[in-house]
Amino acid sequence: MNRAFSFGDKSIEQAVRSVNSIRRIALIGAGTMGQGIALDLLGKTDCQLVLLDISEDALQRTKVRFEGLWEKQVSTSRIRKEDAAALARRVTYSSDFADLAGVDLVWEVATERSEIKAGIFETIEKNTDSDTLLAVFSNTSSHTTAELAELFKTDAYRERFLTVHGYFPFDANRLIDVMKGKYASEEVFKFGVVFADQILEKTVIALSQDHHGYITDPLFQAMGAIISWDIKRPRDIIELGGLWELFTANPFAVLDQTGHMPYTESSRHLGSALPEDDRLRCLYLRNDKHYPDWIAKLEESGFTGVNSAARKGFFSFDDSRRPKADKVLDPASGSYVEIEEICRKEFNSYYEAAERDRRDGKIKSIDSLIFVASADDAGGHAFRRYALPLCLYALDMIQDRVATPGQINIATRAGLRFKAGLVEIIDGLVKHLTIDGLFQLIRRARDENADDPFFVDMLDVDGQSGPRLGKPCLLHEMKERHITSLLEYGKYNGTPVGELDLDTGQYHGSYLDLKFYEPSEKDRVATIVFNAPLRGNVFNRGVVDQLAHAVSRVLTMHRNGTCGSVLFSAAGKGMRMLGADAREFNRGWFERDLGYVPLTEEEAAASSRNGVGCFRIIQESPVASIGVFGENGAVVRNSPISSIFVMTSERRALSMIRFAANLNGNRQIHTINQNLISQSCQVSEQSAS
Repeated sequence: MNRAFSFGDKSIEQAVRSVNSIRRIALIGAGTMGQGIALDLLGKTDCQLVLLDISEDALQRTKVRFEGLWEKQVSTSRIRKEDAAALARRVTYSSDFADLAGVDLVWEVATERSEIKAGIFETIEKNTDSDTLLAVFSNTSSHTTAELAELFKTDAYRERFLTVHGYFPFDANRLIDVMKGKYASEEVFKFGVVFADQILEKTVIALSQDHHGYITDPLFQAMGAIISWDIKRPRDIIELGGLWELFTANPFAVLDQTGHMPYTESSRHLGSALPEDDRLRCLYLRNDKHYPDWIAKLEESGFTGVNSAARKGFFSFDDSRRPKADKVLDPASGSYVEIEEICRKEFNSYYEAAERDRRDGKIKSIDSLIFVASADDAGGHAFRRYALPLCLYALDMIQDRVATPGQINIATRAGLRFKAGLVEIIDGLVKHLTIDGLFQLIRRARDENADDPFFVDMLDVDGQSGPRLGKPCLLHEMKERHITSLLEYGKYNGTPVGELDLDTGQYHGSYLDLKFYEPSEKDRVATIVFNAPLRGNVFNRGVVDQLAHAVSRVLTMHRNGTCGSVLFSAAGKGMRMLGADAREFNRGWFERDLGYVPLTEEEAAASSRNGVGCFRIIQESPVASIGVFGENGAVVRNSPISSIFVMTSERRALSMIRFAANLNGNRQIHTINQNLISQSCQVSEQSAS
């Protein structure tokens, strides 16, 4: 099962030890997210799991579902019968919170309502030992860490409390948020990051500063909320929601899959708790309402999506094994009507954008979004009315130092599954229109919406009105400092590899698919970890750009005398890499009607040249390069000294690298097995000292 490693980073060594000591975890809440987290933990750890819920029915449903999943895996030969039995033995289903006694970690995944959380937290304090409990997590979607930490009665629990939030479906979504707040200790914060990163194998957005809903949830909430107040007809759900399909997906279709409760509960909380300078605060409180009446009626009817008894929500669903939306809600009458196509005459820019992408072998591209943003039809108006405020909100988070450009971009790509991240889109708008041109586009949007004070305030860029009064948009600072890009892009394929530090004006590495550990003074070993285990750590255009950028950092450190070797490894159980992403051999994505469109010979050749060029730099570099992959051993090449290591365990990987970094030119092949590991580690320690 997964274990954590420090990769020579002494600042996280204690957190790594704590993470590896976990033996018993409690999850509070057996709903959709609780079940997803439970299954992920069972698959990635060997810990005992206590699943707690006040509803015996919910626990029984969860038990039936889990055992059904394992039986299916047995029947398809994915696991053995004894493995299924072992999984079942590791789970305790309980409504008795006394079963919290002796757990190492508690993760609350129950509700967004603070009054209910307060009762849960009181129970945690009564039934656990603060001296042995490593941490308490909450999966909140809208609260700050401080708000929830203050629900505890003692400082001992506040210091151990983090908000840790995953996304649906938990086992298939790469993103997870870890937020510290003002009470948690630095050591607990590091513990949470290491656990989420190395045990859960997620892409972690770690925020030390509190923010409602982290980065991703406020953006997703806003995608639905900003159009919800304008929805009057069934086709509005399709057409206005269709704007977001140009980025990722219709938010109402997503909510029908996840359940509406997190959305409505979060809206109630955000409407009362967001700070006064939050640009999007008005979305959650209009005329004393946190969301429109038509959504309130859905909630009252119990129509909360595909998993509700009626299989109804914003859409209704058929009775197939994999339910599909067959009708859409009429907000006025509460009935469900046939789903119509988006009107081609009014929203022609949507169709033209898709056709442009098809011709260019792209999908949901920045070029097509900019085309829609400038269009004169209903699609262009929708982009300017609904998407531009979210772009400005992202700039606010950067300006207020809540998040970095790279964090926002990664969060939207990994969590919301944007094809191009939100900051990439902002950079694209600046590149195509210039900053002055983007100002003109935003002011055009204000003029178009002059009769709606909410949108006038959300679209303010000069600090003249609304929540951002006195705070001109970051675009003004960018123009003054001649900043034309918030991200740095790769040399081969132009994908993001770095982010701007506004305080220094310098760009630093920021990777979606890699992790980079800088060398310590003691061992002088840099580590590059391929970090997309859900996708098999495959190579694609983005990975090649990121790898080239990371290697250039290693070479710079080598020239400065701070790096003697680089370790290449992979995240995830088995440390596996599955080669190239097969989709990279095609233009765009698979389309049901068109099938795959292969790359032209010229495009394929260019892609190959780029990949080979990147590896050639590694091969010919003066830095000792070592690879460690696989549970059962891997071939490791050190190009400048022609040493090959065949390792039978990655557990001693860092010691082996320290050993290799001090070989100083021995031209030989070393076969390192378990019998030699202890000897080589002794050599390593002597060399390092």
